[in-house]
Amino acid sequence: MADLKAEAFRYFEQGFNVVAIKYEEGKEKVGKKPLCDWGKWHTQRQTIEEFESQNWDLADAFAIVTGFPNSEGLYLAVIDFDTKGEVSEEAKAKGKGLLAKFPATQTEKTVSDGIHLVYLSKVKPKPIKDYHKTHGLELIGGGLLCLMAPSKGYERLNEFGPAIVEDAEGLFYQVLGVEDKRERVNEGLPSSLLEKWLRQILDSGRLKVAGEGSNYIYCHCPLPTHGTEDKHPSFAIHKAKFYAYCFKEDKAFSLKELAGVLGVKLQEEFAPEGEKAEKNVLRLGNFKLQVVEGDVFLFEANGKIRDCFRLSSLTKEATKKRLSNITKLDIETVNSLVSEFLFKLKTRKEGEETRKEEEEEQEKEQVFDEEIEKAIEEEVKRICEMDNQLEGLKPHLDVVVVGEDDNKKAILVLEAGSKFKELDKKQIIILKGMEGGGKTTLASNLTAPFKTKTVGRFTEHALEYSDLKGYEVLYIKELGSMDMDKQGVASIKFLSCDDGGFVVEYTVRDDAGRFRTEQKRIPAMTVISTTTRLLLDSQFERRAWLFNVDESEQQTERIKKWKAWIGQQKDEVKLGIRKITDYDFSREVLKRFIGRLQPQKIIIPFRETLAEALTSKVLRVRGDIDKLYTFIELYGLFNLKRLMKIKENVYAVTPEIAVEALNIILKPLANMLGGADERVKPLINALKEVQTVKDEYDEEGRKREVLETYVHAGAVIDKTVREQLAVKLGKSEKTVRAYLNYLEEKGFLSSDNKKPKTYTLLYPLSEIEKKLLEASAISESADNLRDKLEKEAQKWLKTRLEILRLQEGKNFLREECGEKEGLTKSENILNEKQGEKQKIFSPPQSRISNPCLDSFQGDSAERSLENRQNGKLTRFPMGEEWIIKREDSKVYAKDGSVMFQCELCARQGKPMFFATKHDLDLHIRAIHGGYPDYVR
Repeated sequence: MADLKAEAFRYFEQGFNVVAIKYEEGKEKVGKKPLCDWGKWHTQRQTIEEFESQNWDLADAFAIVTGFPNSEGLYLAVIDFDTKGEVSEEAKAKGKGLLAKFPATQTEKTVSDGIHLVYLSKVKPKPIKDYHKTHGLELIGGGLLCLMAPSKGYERLNEFGPAIVEDAEGLFYQVLGVEDKRERVNEGLPSSLLEKWLRQILDSGRLKVAGEGSNYIYCHCPLPTHGTEDKHPSFAIHKAKFYAYCFKEDKAFSLKELAGVLGVKLQEEFAPEGEKAEKNVLRLGNFKLQVVEGDVFLFEANGKIRDCFRLSSLTKEATKKRLSNITKLDIETVNSLVSEFLFKLKTRKEGEETRKEEEEEQEKEQVFDEEIEKAIEEEVKRICEMDNQLEGLKPHLDVVVVGEDDNKKAILVLEAGSKFKELDKKQIIILKGMEGGGKTTLASNLTAPFKTKTVGRFTEHALEYSDLKGYEVLYIKELGSMDMDKQGVASIKFLSCDDGGFVVEYTVRDDAGRFRTEQKRIPAMTVISTTTRLLLDSQFERRAWLFNVDESEQQTERIKKWKAWIGQQKDEVKLGIRKITDYDFSREVLKRFIGRLQPQKIIIPFRETLAEALTSKVLRVRGDIDKLYTFIELYGLFNLKRLMKIKENVYAVTPEIAVEALNIILKPLANMLGGADERVKPLINALKEVQTVKDEYDEEGRKREVLETYVHAGAVIDKTVREQLAVKLGKSEKTVRAYLNYLEEKGFLSSDNKKPKTYTLLYPLSEIEKKLLEASAISESADNLRDKLEKEAQKWLKTRLEILRLQEGKNFLREECGEKEGLTKSENILNEKQGEKQKIFSPPQSRISNPCLDSFQGDSAERSLENRQNGKLTRFPMGEEWIIKREDSKVYAKDGSVMFQCELCARQGKPMFFATKHDLDLHIRAIHGGYPDYVR
């Protein structure tokens, strides 16, 4: 039992309480008896003497007390796939499938041939047994004992350690797709109100906050019944679901209950919100009159309802007198305000009806004569047959959007993500630039081919009540301050793929006059908007793609010529010289092509190399790496014929395609990572040229004139210098201040915050320019990067295609016999394409010995890892004379190489060897479901 105790002590050293266990044979199952009284270890740390005093000589196993945290405040939580007892075959199959949806972690086989997935949870989980019969899964936690390998009958199935998750219980509910009962404590209350309550509680200062995670705020327990302060945070509040959870009581509390414990008085109010609500409001002194679906509510200043009546009664004199008496306004003022309010309501309704008719008219398919229709269809067909469809669309993009070459291609590719159901393809795109810079033209023409909902701007809560069903893209003409958390959380940021959309709750009145809460799901979707602002909310900016429009004089010249050219064609249409302008023709071609664009399954077989090539100096790269992956996949959608077909409906991106995609987005990617805005570049160039003459006095009091420059650290930029910059740039002094404020926000300048404001350079101007404007997102040259991408792709695809071959039930490669039927369809395609220049992958070869071969070349295993990576085919002898020794799955060959054999395949007469233990683990997860066949 020495090994058993040693492993148990390893857990003890991590801060867990450990219990020695002895097995007792029973009629139906093995009994597990603790060899000590362990009840006190639910709430107190086990001492070294208590650990050692247990009778380890009699122990068959050891267990962890799951309800007590380790030294880092983490709780052991175990997903238990256990099919003993009354579990149907359907439930077993369901549970086995769900195991793959949990994050990769330490995996163990149990004494009853079950599976344990071992996690460390920041939030203490409760034990859950409700879904054993229906799903074959349980959650072990909250004070139960959990036996661990190498206890008798328990075995580690991989080399992973326990993965750390924020909330194992929430993860369990999420994967199973069942209700999280902790959320019931706030049932019936709108999220807008709960959000305000949470802010009130936090602002009260009565909670001792210890930290914050992605979903929870962690606190030391505020409940007076628990006496002394806890060592680790033992209380958490969910930031989006608004329940509080006490680890010591294993109980969820509502915010109202928590406020009562803390002595915080919550402001209770009912306030219907949304776009219509904001428009349909009339201020009457300190009161607010609001129309909600034909009802009129009169609110006091504190948000409580004072009166309620039908909208139709608002024209009656008795109602107006009642309002006058309540609000203390004279009857003439009430009459005037109400009449004007009703007129606005009527006008707005008529305008909305007109706008709806216009939208319906625009949605009608444009009809062309037979000749034009044929030309459009032939052009769309020609582009669809091209290998690089984006290049085929380029001439039409040039017609509808002049200049902006990389911007328009990148934006069109990103908008294609709206065609996918997957949330990670939905992107937020922001066009930045000065007024009149062409942002709206660029956005409107590039959203036109898609099913787009176009709005001028949203009021505070209008987004939450908009009907986005059936639309692919949301185009907000002006971002305004939608990204700012001025009045609660800005909901537009939650449309990103990072957040997956959001749920809004609102209060409505039913036919009986009672109030009830309803929910509405706002899905993640592709969003495009424009702004003139330099600084955006940091959280929103992190979620978005940022593009600076071209504001150069050369672009202005191009636009002038383009407008004259399009104007001439419109005149020719009026004269009957031509039937359609090139602009209308190209718009229709783009629209029809995009309408036929279908989502595809595209993989990137060199993600590690791309990640390594992206700079790690900037924190936001953690999110931007996902943007990079998404763009490459979407770019591949326009180059499907150039991709490598892996399976019937799965394609792999090639290095050439990836490098092409990177070249398109290098500039916006570098700007996002460097925090740059193209508009500050002229300011930095102008600052190099600014010089002022200042008087200096020597020790004898003699005056001399000194030329002052503003390129060194410590240089002071005052109002005089700003005025010179304004003249050089042809901008107002206010605009120059905005540029300097931007640089201050980015940490390159400081200021005294006085009036007039004075700025100081914190770095030499050359260093600022290098950091801000010359930053490179990719640290590799195109050729070097392409070579590295190719090597990783070859290695990655070899292993995966071997796995696919086994899954498809194919025979192994019989090259010596001249047989090709053993190849998968994917490999045959690889062989066919091997000679083509654009297909850089060599065909993956089998690392599997072939029992059907009568002869083989060579008398040893694969020569080296280098040979395996280079795709060289190696044959293994039928016997084991080439093997020096074995250690479990590890095999030592006579030539000095070390490999790892899959014992499960060997039992089936299919010896299979891998270069690394990692490759073997990948194979086991894919082919054997993550654990040996005899367990399943």
